[in-house]
Amino acid sequence: MELLSASRGFLKCNFHCHTTCSDGRLSPKDVMAAYRALDYDVLAITDHRKVTRPAADEIPAGLMLIPGTELDFLLPTQAVHLLGLGVSPDIADCWNPNGTPQQAIDSIRACGGRAVLAHPAWSLNTTELMCSFRGLSGVEIFNSVSSVPTNALRGDSAAMLDPVFANGQLLNCFANDDSHRYEGECGMSATMLNTNDRSVAGILRAIDEGRFYATQGPEIRELSLTDGVVHIACSPAKYIIFYSNEVWIPNRTRALEGQTSADYVVSPRESFVRVQVVAEDGKSAWTSPIKLG
Repeated sequence: MELLSASRGFLKCNFHCHTTCSDGRLSPKDVMAAYRALDYDVLAITDHRKVTRPAADEIPAGLMLIPGTELDFLLPTQAVHLLGLGVSPDIADCWNPNGTPQQAIDSIRACGGRAVLAHPAWSLNTTELMCSFRGLSGVEIFNSVSSVPTNALRGDSAAMLDPVFANGQLLNCFANDDSHRYEGECGMSATMLNTNDRSVAGILRAIDEGRFYATQGPEIRELSLTDGVVHIACSPAKYIIFYSNEVWIPNRTRALEGQTSADYVVSPRESFVRVQVVAEDGKSAWTSPIKLG
């Protein structure tokens, strides 16, 4: 089963950023220009509780803009932030800020969008809460701004997501900047969408099909599962690591400087596998969890 293939091409995407229409420091026009200058192909502006719609003549050539928003809740011991990707402007009127996060997920979907849980480590989200959600299209495994110098080191949510995956909630993994200040966080990460269809419908279809990976820079070029063997091909890596619901499996970490591929034989006890590629500079790329069995 082919999961990712370079033959289909990849689009460099950021699905989480803010402008002066909410709490960002740059105008929509300047945000779009900044991301296009960094060779992003797709951008979602996700201003809080609204859908920002720049004029068509402000969108740079080569950049596909998809509509988005971010809905937020503050619970007693945690926050919940939800991205609505591809959502219609009606979301501003049809969601209830005094309702529940699940109701917001349902509202995003009713307005044609895809709901993504943002920065769960920053939000202190619990396994129980994340496993309770229905209708999510994914989760941010990495969020650029949720780290130093503007935050604590909570940008990487990978470790806290494994218990969620192990309990059967297999969420596809995004990496997004969540840019606000534009003081270096812009361009720190990307979601690489495995399609060359630049239409909104094509982008949402690739999200629905889980054809993407999350990255701080390293490339994942091929990913497949065939006869119980996970195969990955990537840019030169220091480590290739295979994670699963099993707390210990031999040979799950491949440490070989400059390696560009690895194969992993799954165990009958494993219900999922995900892969992390770590480059020599310490930056990572992450696959989504692959369902087994």
